[in-house]
Amino acid sequence: MDSYRHMVRFYEMEHEAFVEDVALYRGFADRCGGPLLDLGCGTGRLLIPLAQLGFKVVGIDCSAPMLACARQKATSLTSEVASNIMLVQGDMRDICLAAQFPLIIIALDTFAHLLTRPDQQRALSAAARHLSAEGRLIIDLGNPMLLPALPEPLTLHRRWQDQSSGETILKFTSTHFDPGTQMEELILIYDVIDSSGRVIRSVHPFTLRHTYRREMELLLDQAGLDVEACYGSYDLDRYSAQSERMIFVACHSGL
Repeated sequence: MDSYRHMVRFYEMEHEAFVEDVALYRGFADRCGGPLLDLGCGTGRLLIPLAQLGFKVVGIDCSAPMLACARQKATSLTSEVASNIMLVQGDMRDICLAAQFPLIIIALDTFAHLLTRPDQQRALSAAARHLSAEGRLIIDLGNPMLLPALPEPLTLHRRWQDQSSGETILKFTSTHFDPGTQMEELILIYDVIDSSGRVIRSVHPFTLRHTYRREMELLLDQAGLDVEACYGSYDLDRYSAQSERMIFVACHSGL
């Protein structure tokens, strides 16, 4: 099910300014070369700046509305940059492209939307099939060691103004992480307040499955991939239990 089909607007407004990981992927793209494969590319948050840097990028996403937003954004680019982008609607578990890639990216917790072990294994096996012999797969996850063991009540997370409409938007979040199942039940609530004070509320529940470091290493091993490194930040700091991120760099076994 497309969890983002009704919240593309909010996702785009919240993430369009997030660029903390772009330098990391640019560094690996410079090292590995192109073309790049962005699995779960969404609205093109990462794909577009990489294309602007001159890299050919193929973006895969299962959400038609998210891809429609990415395509709309691509229309504002120069023809040269737009020619670097290919967008494909598809499921990362079942991709079948007639190409292999020296760099494959699963960015910003996208992997956590795979809720079962078979789904995770299928996605990693598909990525491994599309990874060139000397290529690298990068998976960016939040660190489950930092998740609270107790439910977090509904909390005002952010307030901002939509510059195009003048509407005020309030974002509320509620989350419950179960360490036993490694599942997080997350509820996002957006209140859109127009100039007359009218409020339109939308509610978006999500389920995420969090993966621990050694578990991820085993999953990659089962897909025929070795973990070259596990970093704890976009600055490539060494991972520790206190790190905010778990960034895995994997390659084909034996490299």
